[in-house]
Formats: sequence, C-alpha cells, structure tokens
Amino acid sequence: MKKIQRAAKCLLAILIFSRNSIFPQEFFSAPRDEILYEEIIPDSEDEKKHSGAQGTNHISPGLPGWERAEVERFRKAYLSPERGAELFVILKNGEQYRHYVRRRLLEENMPLALEYIPVIESSYRANAAPKDGRSVGLWQFLENSIEGYLKKNEWLDERLDPWKSTDAALKKLKANYKTFGDWLLAIAAYNCGVGAVKRALEKSREKNFWALCEKKLIPEHAINYVPRLLAISDIAANEEFYEADLPKFSFDIETYSPFEHFDYVEVSSQISLKRLAMELRMDEKILLDMNPALFRGATPPNESYKIRLPARMEGAASDALFALMSEKKNADTE
Repeated sequence: MKKIQRAAKCLLAILIFSRNSIFPQEFFSAPRDEILYEEIIPDSEDEKKHSGAQGTNHISPGLPGWERAEVERFRKAYLSPERGAELFVILKNGEQYRHYVRRRLLEENMPLALEYIPVIESSYRANAAPKDGRSVGLWQFLENSIEGYLKKNEWLDERLDPWKSTDAALKKLKANYKTFGDWLLAIAAYNCGVGAVKRALEKSREKNFWALCEKKLIPEHAINYVPRLLAISDIAANEEFYEADLPKFSFDIETYSPFEHFDYVEVSSQISLKRLAMELRMDEKILLDMNPALFRGATPPNESYKIRLPARMEGAASDALFALMSEKKNADTE
C-alpha cells in the first residue's frame, strides 16, 4: 500500500510541476501567508511529549525551538495525510535545486534547515509569482530588496534564476544573522524586513524571536513563518522518527558539484537564445530553462553576459557564436 501511495504522489508531482499540466496553476498555489494547519490547541510545554517510532532517535534540525508548542501545530499539520502529500510533492520537484542549495549552505557554514525556506516561499518553483506580482522566483525576492544582490532591467530578471537567487538569498540571510546574531531573528527579517525586526526589538525587553511573537511586535505572517520552517525542517531531518513519507534525497558533499552540469560562454552583444540553439542544433527550451533570467529570450544589448550551457558545450557554443557574429557582421555591411 505504501508503494502505491508513493507512486501516486510521484504522479501528482509530475502533474503539478509540468509546464503542460492539465491543472491550472491556481489549483495548487496558496497565498504566501496562508496558515497551512488545522486549528488545534497545542499542549503546554510541560505536558507536550515528543515520541517517535520505536527504535528511532530524534535529530535536531539545526535550529533551536523545534520542540515549542508554536511549532507543534504546524508539525501536526504537515504530518497529516493532505499536507504530508503536498510536502512530498514540493520536496520531490525541488530536488534539482535542493542539491545546489544544500551545497551552498555547507560551503557557507549555515544551518541546513534554511534549505526549506523555498518550500514556504515558492513551493520550490523557480518561476513562482503571486497574483500581485511583487515577489518572484524560488526565494520570492521583492523588487525593492534586490539592490546589491540581483539585477533586473528590461531584458533580465535574476530573481527568476534559481542558482543566482539562491546565492543572493544566502547572502541576505547571512547579513541578517550578522545584524542580529540570532538565526530565528535573521529568518524572521528575511520575511518581514530587517527594519521591522529592529523596531520590534527596540520595544521588547527580551531580545528574542519568541518574545516578539508573544507581544505581537512583528507581523502575523512573520510570527507563523519561523515555526513553519522549524516544523518542516524537523520532519525532514526525522522522517523515520515521525514515520513521515518523504521522497528519498541522495546528496554526497564529497562528489556532488553543480558546476559539473554547466558550462558558460560570455557574450558582449545581444544574442538570441533561439538563434544560438538553432546553430547548436539543440532544443531552444534547454537554453531557456538554463537561463530563466532572460525572460525575453535574448541577452541584454551592449553589455557582457554569461550564457549558461549544458556541460562540455563551451567549445561548440563559442564556434556557434563566432558563426552568428560573422553572419551579423556580413549583414550589416551589405
């Protein structure tokens, strides 16, 4: 029965995230601030007990507070059949990006629990965009928050690039941690802004996230944001303990390198990805998927840009670009 359920979840994953899905995107997309849990009254801290499957030990998810009542209600929700199925689908289809996120977290010596922020932000969809259109991408950057992190102009939007936006998000989270010296406050600031958290701390005698929540000094969505992350990361770190059904995820820090899968070629003038794909005799969709920031399908004019390519294609791409530039030069002289 469990194999059948897992197969059904995998099929659902394909349907949800396929560009040609038979379901409208709105069917699967919930507002960012929606509270995904049933209304329950958590046990008190003294009464609450964390019991797991027989013979298993609980592993800390790497951030403090996972045992709190505020987290327990979200954990119960994500362990329910409905929300558990949603979490399975999100994590399954986020694998292509989770490898890169985890590698970068390890390189930056940051908590691995941060890997699950895109679960909340975008359901691990690189092209996610709420109806209001204000935030975009895997990490849901607002346009007014990208200065110094990402570029956006009439030709490109790096918020749509899952690799560049991951680097930017980790840089921002690390800056938040440097500001507050506390990861829970840093995560809350990622959601509601550094200024909002600073103002809240000024009004509170106790300088910690839970005190700000108790006194409602930060917005409701930020109050729920951190416990949701703690619940998801705790379940992911303790699948056997909670008897959760999550997709298998293999990661070997010693052997995995995301850059083994890419090559790059730099251009100094505008190049159409469609024309480059034709010259390389490859599917245009491959180049578009690997360069999602180029939402017009071409590099910006009059500036350098590195086009991301499949591995071991730099030489062929250089030859193709030479042919395209020669063709363009000949056309200009006629």
